[in-house]
Amino acid sequence: MPKKGLGKKGLWLGIGGLVVVLGIGGYFVYTMLQKSSEPAKTYTIGLMLPFTKDSSLWGLAGERGVELAKTELGADNITFIKEDTQCDETLSPAGFDKLAARGVIAVIGETCSGASLAALPEANKHKIVMVSPSSSSPQLSIANDYFFRVVPPDTVQGKFAADLVYGKGLRKVALLHSDEAYGADISSVFSENFTKLGGTIVSTQSFVRDSVDVSQQLAAIKAAQPDAIYWTTNSISAGGTILKQIKDLGITAQLFTADGVYDKTLISNAEGSAEGLTLTAFSTGTPAFNKALHASYAIGDAAEAYDAFKAIYLAIQAGATTPEALQKALSSVDFTGASTHIKFDKNGDVSDSYSYAVLQVKDQQFVPVTN
Repeated sequence: MPKKGLGKKGLWLGIGGLVVVLGIGGYFVYTMLQKSSEPAKTYTIGLMLPFTKDSSLWGLAGERGVELAKTELGADNITFIKEDTQCDETLSPAGFDKLAARGVIAVIGETCSGASLAALPEANKHKIVMVSPSSSSPQLSIANDYFFRVVPPDTVQGKFAADLVYGKGLRKVALLHSDEAYGADISSVFSENFTKLGGTIVSTQSFVRDSVDVSQQLAAIKAAQPDAIYWTTNSISAGGTILKQIKDLGITAQLFTADGVYDKTLISNAEGSAEGLTLTAFSTGTPAFNKALHASYAIGDAAEAYDAFKAIYLAIQAGATTPEALQKALSSVDFTGASTHIKFDKNGDVSDSYSYAVLQVKDQQFVPVTN
């Protein structure tokens, strides 16, 4: 028998089905093309850092770090708004509010612990994360809040410094610290750990940040006859004053300090009095990072600011498109950064398996040393 044809009805049904299929496929392709042609959603990140006054190096270095991160990560959908809070706890709350009012998805900052502590209630109120490059006060280790940092708390650096000093055979130490969170907290941690090792704290003195005269405190320290002085502050100008007045008073104790004054300006401010000073600091950045930054030496918190930006950007890339979603997403961020391995714990802190740099002033330069 001859084969039956489709007939007119079957033919038209077949053509109709083909048109529907082609139509659906065409619409799908059209939709995809439309989506691919749409510009990526843009996000604004606030830079709440000290861009002027005594601690401006940290803000300017931080800005360089985040700009480099943006370029290397191809983060063209990110813009920045700057707010100069000068490492000042009286300025940072209002500074954070200004950034929140302008719709930022996150804030990088502050540098100084006191300024971060003061701004933290605003971050929690607005539910906008604050990722600090260097605020290290233990008071900032709070579970499930909106504060994160890419450096460990000073419970880690204070112990590291105590081990360093005690390991050099020094047993009597005097403490001198600024009266804000950073100086007071790291000094307290040092004291606790140094005495546990068997050392003695022979004098503890404090001063107002940015003081131009600490001679009275240093006179008390000299009378206590320490083997070493561990002094801590975030103020570069106060650091220069301390070193000059130590020399003027004829104090011969070995001198140790921390990251808060890691700046070439300290050496010039000290006018020849910084020689021999030993300093512990956060990571100075990988060789590749410093080459990309064109830095002859590690500056400020550039590597840490780079990592703060990268953490935020990776969280956004993973789908965190609101400030509250970002806070949750940061807990899953995990990468090896320019400064250290970045993985936040429940307190927003990075791991305590952290490698601090040890430097000493030799011939008017910070020179890395082995401890």
